[in-house]
Amino acid sequence: MYKSGFVAICGRPNVGKSTLMNLLSGTEKSIVTEIAGTTRDIVEDTVNVGGITLRLADTAGVRETEDVVESIGVDRAVKRLQNAELVLAVFDGSRELNDADRRLIELCKDKKAIGIVNKTDLEENCLNGEIEENFSQTVFISAKTGKGKEELTKAVEELL
Repeated sequence: MYKSGFVAICGRPNVGKSTLMNLLSGTEKSIVTEIAGTTRDIVEDTVNVGGITLRLADTAGVRETEDVVESIGVDRAVKRLQNAELVLAVFDGSRELNDADRRLIELCKDKKAIGIVNKTDLEENCLNGEIEENFSQTVFISAKTGKGKEELTKAVEELL
């Protein structure tokens, strides 16, 4: 079966959105750094995931910011999330949820969304089941190593 969909990759800064974009696109499409707020504009690519063509959008980290340019990127990220056919909501499994994470969870209510707990290559998982409680599909991955990519592909296939 062949389908296509507009997919927004969203989350707070430094959860691994751009690394996930690069993993799914098979190329270094997005810039990845340790600096929060690196992605300020939407980076797009068309990829094939499990036989489904997706128009991926790597978005700015959703958070409160005083930076004028970054706030424009955050606004664009929220709009892209609201208009997406599917949201890949990325969370850092090595950190506890914060207000930005909880805002993302609220924005994903009533949306087709997959909760992605990233950074499973790091030892500690601090989320205590909160993502599983709020998303019908939850996938544990390491976008850095590629671990969990097959599970993510299956979740995308099921929802689309």
